[in-house]
Amino acid sequence: MKAIIIPKNLRSQLFLLFGTMFSIAASVAYLLIPQVLEWLIDHKRFVTQTIVNLGLLFIMNLLFNFLSSFLLLKYAEHQIKESRYRSVLKLLKTDISFFDNSLSGELSSRIINDTEAVRKFLSEVIPNAISSIILILLTFIVLLRLDIGLSTCIFLGLLLMVVFLTPLSAVSRKYAQKKQNQLNNLSGYLTEIFQRVKLIKLNQGYGVIKKQYSQKLSDTSESSFKYSLVDSFIGPIVYVVLFIILSFIFAYGGYRVSEGTLTIGTLIAFLIYLFQLLTPFSNVGQFANQFAKTKQYVSIIDSYRNLPDENKGDLIVNPGNFLLLEFRNVEFSYDDYIVLQDINLKIDKGEKVAFVGPSGSGKTTVINLLLKLYSPVNGEIIVNSNNLEAINTESWRKKISLISQNFELLSGTIYDNLTFGLDILPDDETVREALEKVNLSHDIEKFEQGLNTPIGEQGLKLSGGQKQRLQLARGFLKMQIFLFLMRQLQI
Repeated sequence: MKAIIIPKNLRSQLFLLFGTMFSIAASVAYLLIPQVLEWLIDHKRFVTQTIVNLGLLFIMNLLFNFLSSFLLLKYAEHQIKESRYRSVLKLLKTDISFFDNSLSGELSSRIINDTEAVRKFLSEVIPNAISSIILILLTFIVLLRLDIGLSTCIFLGLLLMVVFLTPLSAVSRKYAQKKQNQLNNLSGYLTEIFQRVKLIKLNQGYGVIKKQYSQKLSDTSESSFKYSLVDSFIGPIVYVVLFIILSFIFAYGGYRVSEGTLTIGTLIAFLIYLFQLLTPFSNVGQFANQFAKTKQYVSIIDSYRNLPDENKGDLIVNPGNFLLLEFRNVEFSYDDYIVLQDINLKIDKGEKVAFVGPSGSGKTTVINLLLKLYSPVNGEIIVNSNNLEAINTESWRKKISLISQNFELLSGTIYDNLTFGLDILPDDETVREALEKVNLSHDIEKFEQGLNTPIGEQGLKLSGGQKQRLQLARGFLKMQIFLFLMRQLQI
């Protein structure tokens, strides 16, 4: 028998559908409990079957709530996983200019923390709001059937609560957004500090960082305080309004019971229903409050997906056919700062070319243009007879090995860094030859774990020379057409 494979998207939608249905079923079971209690009290007949039915309602409510929470949590986790996955992949293909104006730590915080807030909204707030609205509507129908007078009192009291809470909720959303923005900014700042801890130590930057960090903490603390201050008003207002409603129902209901126009069972049922309505009304209020914040988070995440991709190109260059690389009247600027102007040069196959000049003269920019990280403002770069912009970016970069002056290494093992980005992993002999070419094999033999030795973030466990030679060995493993060696010179 063949297994039926349900697509992931459909499976996710089924989680949402059945999770919501179980939530509604739990609300209905919850709604029936006070009616059974009313019958028991008014008829004074504690029949075994009725008590069993009451127990079954509690069990059904518990079971349906569990199933609803489980399925909706699965739905939310799937949505957030897909959102994080698509967002990161999109950012990796985004034009490099976006990252020039963004903090990496803040981007990470957006993708992790903001989507976590969305996950909570999907898995908790929306399902609770749906079941709460249904429970509120059904409860009012039952209350109107029991007694119109008491139902009107409850309705007016809850309406009074909404009138007080609506403006406070709007202010709360405003400060909640400011608080989240401050937290994301703080996260980005801390990431940068920890990545540059050696720079801070060597340049005695403790005082500067202390002052900056103190200011950012103060800004974050102020936003959090304002948000908490507004929220602190909401709780007391809710309790005061509820106390007024309960007091009036006790007084009015007690009077009706003494007059014989209302049974004790009905009054108790009313009170139980009133307490049952507290959580649903809170959930609906939370939905309104969280919706605006979540909408803001989603709009930011969606804005990443709408970022322009870097130029891809369609033309594939065969490494064996490379003959000429030419700059024709190339100009480039960062915003209004002109770096390259009217650059013309030719590089034939097999030539070794050195770009020499003072800091800021555009040496790195030339390499970045050749790597297609940026595009010329004017002019063109020609490979054979083809404009570099028309050449497929991924296939072009596979033909280039870059040895950066900034020691571009990933956290992981030596082997991970040697083979990073290779489509086909090299055999042990090829790796050994590459390491011997850069005189690194002897150093690696001293490590207890050899090629599997973790090197830490940015290769912190390696010396400067070892980092550079590791990059060079990676370049030899990848090299096809170009090998770019970047070395900072002070002139």
